[in-house]
Amino acid sequence: MGALKQSFEDNATRTCLGKRERLHDGTDGPFKFQTYDSLRQNFQNFASGLRALGLQPTSKLGIYAKNRPEWLTGLVAATSQNITVVPLYDTLGPDATQYVLGHAEIPCVLTSYENLHKLLTGDSPALKLLICMESSITDADKTAAQRVGIKLLTFQDVLNDGAKHTFKYVDATSDDLFMIMYTSGTTGVPKGVMLSNGNMVAALASVEKGDIQLTNEDVHLSYLPLAHIFELIVSLISLKAGCTIGCWRGDVKGLIEDIAALRPTILVGAPRVFNTIYDKVQNQLSQVSFVRKSMFDYAFNSKLSQVRQSGDPTTIWNKIVFNKFADILGGRVRLIISGSAPLAPNVQEFLRVAFNADVIQGYGMTETSAVISVSQAADTHGGHVGGPVVSTEIKLVDVPEMNYTSSGPIQQGEICVRGPNIFKGYYKMPEKTAEEIDRNGWFHTGDIGQWLPNGSLRIIDRKKNIFKLAQGEYVAAEFLETVYLRSEYVSSVFVYGDSLKNYLVAIVVADMDSVGPAAAALGVKGTPAEIVAHPKVRTMIFESLMRIGSEANLKGFEKVRNLHVDHQPWTIDNDLLTPTMKLKRASAQKYYQTIIDQLYAEPRLDVKRARL
Repeated sequence: MGALKQSFEDNATRTCLGKRERLHDGTDGPFKFQTYDSLRQNFQNFASGLRALGLQPTSKLGIYAKNRPEWLTGLVAATSQNITVVPLYDTLGPDATQYVLGHAEIPCVLTSYENLHKLLTGDSPALKLLICMESSITDADKTAAQRVGIKLLTFQDVLNDGAKHTFKYVDATSDDLFMIMYTSGTTGVPKGVMLSNGNMVAALASVEKGDIQLTNEDVHLSYLPLAHIFELIVSLISLKAGCTIGCWRGDVKGLIEDIAALRPTILVGAPRVFNTIYDKVQNQLSQVSFVRKSMFDYAFNSKLSQVRQSGDPTTIWNKIVFNKFADILGGRVRLIISGSAPLAPNVQEFLRVAFNADVIQGYGMTETSAVISVSQAADTHGGHVGGPVVSTEIKLVDVPEMNYTSSGPIQQGEICVRGPNIFKGYYKMPEKTAEEIDRNGWFHTGDIGQWLPNGSLRIIDRKKNIFKLAQGEYVAAEFLETVYLRSEYVSSVFVYGDSLKNYLVAIVVADMDSVGPAAAALGVKGTPAEIVAHPKVRTMIFESLMRIGSEANLKGFEKVRNLHVDHQPWTIDNDLLTPTMKLKRASAQKYYQTIIDQLYAEPRLDVKRARL
């Protein structure tokens, strides 16, 4: 808290948190910001208001909303009083929400109005107080709350009441809980990751020792969920550095418009986001004239060669070609940070060249307070996640069933980490904690890594979510999915293997922006459902997967031998994606079980047969 207090003092008059205001005509205007001094006053009043309502140090405050200034205000207020924050994903289903409320025994939740009635209709005995971020609550809302024994107030109510009281900052120890962050979970119930103050300080210090150096001139768009550790750590770094933070409107369809309105200088995202940007640009380039495409290719290769040799991105081609691409992201992005999953080397190089920005790739998870390793901005070669951050020890442990060994000339194995940034355990789950953290303090990530000659780490496989085929080979489905996602024709991939079969099948969701024009060139037209069902389109996508599998040197049993093409995107609402946009494997298997059975009943595809 001390570092944040210093930032509020040093940047008192500078812009801090903001969002786009809705205009009278129903459109969204420019971002409107509060200053750091205004944030300081608000969080102090909110903190005093919480204490006046009975919350004590080590109490729990739930936060249930999309990213907005009130979210971060509530976080900083709670931290100043040593109150433990428990974020709830704004897209959590009713069952998961009630599980977290009950499991963590949360007495008070700061919520947006859109989530209010999800909390009022549940059964959470510990919940006694709801604070709505909007002031639009009605008498009917208050009556509904009273009916279930809950006191309902607005954010402004708590601010006003807090202004009448003064509670000093509460000193906290490094072992006190900063947050219980529930992982969304691809299987089973959510797990509450206990992160201490010491964990977060170690993580923040580690990042600042690397190349993620922010200043009070930087601007950050907060759109990844604040209830996810990646966005949370970036937002905390931004506050500590005195950056301007603009919160998006919460609609992915308007994300590019929000970026253009804010004009950020740093852009964070998961590979899924950057892959989408890459695919869209490539699709547009495929439709331009031969002359324009040749000019782009020449400019791209010329700049890429220069960047690889000297690291200097300055070139005449920026003014002629690449500034136009940079303008898509507002024209000011200087640093792109990718996390949550490996970023393909070709996508990383493309982002660096086309958008005139340094690209850094990080590796971490909730259990490691977001950080394990981070690449360097000066390293222009992709395909790895850099070296260990200063707070973290890393070792590779043999995985004999997958033929990975750490003692050979090529050191490979499960990534295990240890250090002050490693979580304290899973809340009320000692057995699960013991499974993940061994008696020597090493956290077993489940990821398979390889040390490169320059000391950087490459993620090459996944130990968890592996299955065995009939002939005994182990398959890591998540790794294969990241490979097949490189196809320009697919936006999502689900690889499945039956232990009674000796080959894999796949469900892919078509990227219609790429598939549509390619299908038209094959003479296939119609609705999206009709296009993806056509044998020529299925063949085209299958051959693309086979080509990518060969380029990635996949083994024969790692190549899919049959596939189904869907046109309906996977979403959180249809229960196929977690709030962090990861595939829910059990749900996907249940959803597609009939199709999977059909794929195994059909003859296997191969490239020769596909071309007939």
